[in-house]
Amino acid sequence: MEFRRYMSVLAVSGALLATQVSAATASAPSKLVIGVDHLDPANQDEATGRVFEYTDFFSRSVKVHQGDMLDFRFAPYIHNIALAKTEQFAETLRPLNVPDSDDPPSVATGKPKIIVTGVRGGSGCGWTAPCEYTGGDDIKISGNPQGTDWNVTVNASPGTYTYFCYLHPGMRGQVEVVGPEAATTSQSQNDAVAEQQFTDDRNQALRAEQAANAVRYRGDEPGERTYFVKVGIAAADNHVSIDELLPNQPLNLVSGDRVLYIWADGHQGHSVTFPPDAVDSRGWDCATYTAAPPGPPPCTEPGEGPELIRDPGNAPSGTALATPTQIVDAGVRLGRDFGLPTAIRWAVRIDDGTAFGTYAYNCTLHDWMKQYLNISPASESGDRGDQPKF
Repeated sequence: MEFRRYMSVLAVSGALLATQVSAATASAPSKLVIGVDHLDPANQDEATGRVFEYTDFFSRSVKVHQGDMLDFRFAPYIHNIALAKTEQFAETLRPLNVPDSDDPPSVATGKPKIIVTGVRGGSGCGWTAPCEYTGGDDIKISGNPQGTDWNVTVNASPGTYTYFCYLHPGMRGQVEVVGPEAATTSQSQNDAVAEQQFTDDRNQALRAEQAANAVRYRGDEPGERTYFVKVGIAAADNHVSIDELLPNQPLNLVSGDRVLYIWADGHQGHSVTFPPDAVDSRGWDCATYTAAPPGPPPCTEPGEGPELIRDPGNAPSGTALATPTQIVDAGVRLGRDFGLPTAIRWAVRIDDGTAFGTYAYNCTLHDWMKQYLNISPASESGDRGDQPKF
C-alpha cells in the first residue's frame, strides 16, 4: 500500500534506529539529525488497526552555520520532504498533486480527479550522496524514502528557510542559517526539545482518540439510523495523524440503516474500499481507470501524456451494499488542508437487497485501517439503545 509502513523496527547493535540520536552522531558539530516522524510502538500496532503517525519534525526549529549538514532521519512511516525558501514557493513551482481539469470528474466524489506529479521521485540526491541546498530558488526534495537518512548540506546565505512534508500539510519546520560567530543548535539541545515535543504530541493524540472512539448514530430505532465513522482524525495541531477507523469496532446494521464516513483529518489522505484492497490507490487515467504501477505501460489520451491519478472511486455517496464481494469504493480523498477540490463525506446504505453477512472494508493507503459491518435481520440486531447518539 502507498503509505504502508515502509520498514520494520531496525536493530543496530541492539539499539533502535529511530529519531533518537546516538552519541557518536551527536558529537559531530557539523551534522545535525532531525527526526522525521517518531517511533511509538505502543500506539503503532497495525494488527489492532490503529497507528499514530507523527506528522512532525523533531524538532521544528534549528540553527546551523553555512556548510553544516542536516540529516533528516525517517522513522517509521512514509514522508516526502523538501527544503526551500518557503513552502508556498516550493508547492507552487513543484506541486505533488494537481486537479485534473480536462477529464470527467470522479464518479464517487463529483470532483476532479487528482493527478500525481513527478515530485514523488525527488531530487535524486541525499540518500547515497548528500544534496546541496544553496537557497534562493533552489528546492531539494527527498522523494519517497530510499533508506532512513536523507542528508542535505546547507550552503545557503544567512537567513531562514523551510523544511516541510508534501504528504502532510502543516508538517513543517524552519532552519536558520546564522553567521560564523553565532551559536547553533547542538544535537543534545535538539534531542531534548524533540523528546518533549513527542511527549506532548502523544498525550494529545491519546486524548483525541479516546474522545472519538465511541459508537454514535442519529435516529431512534434499528433500520432508521445513520451511524458515523471517522476515517482518521488529527491531533496536536496536525502533528499527529491517527490512522484509524473510529469507532474502532464493527457496526451491527439492519435494512434501512446507513453509515456516513467522514474524512476528519484535514492533512491526510484515506479511502474506504469494500472489500479490503479491492483496488489500487493509484492508476493510469485512460478511457477508464486502469491498474496502478507497475501494471500495464502508461496509456495516453489524445493530445495528452500519461496521467497517474489517485484512485477516483466507483460509487457515489448513498450506494447500497449488495454482497460482501461487491466492489464499492469511495476513492482516495485528500483532506481539506491540501487545498484541492474534495468531498469529505460519503455514505453507504443497507436496503432489502443487501445480503446478510460481514462486509469488510479498509483504507487502501493505510491497509491496517480495516473494519467490518455486520448485516443481519432486524430481529437479530438488538435495540442497542445504550449506544451514544447525536
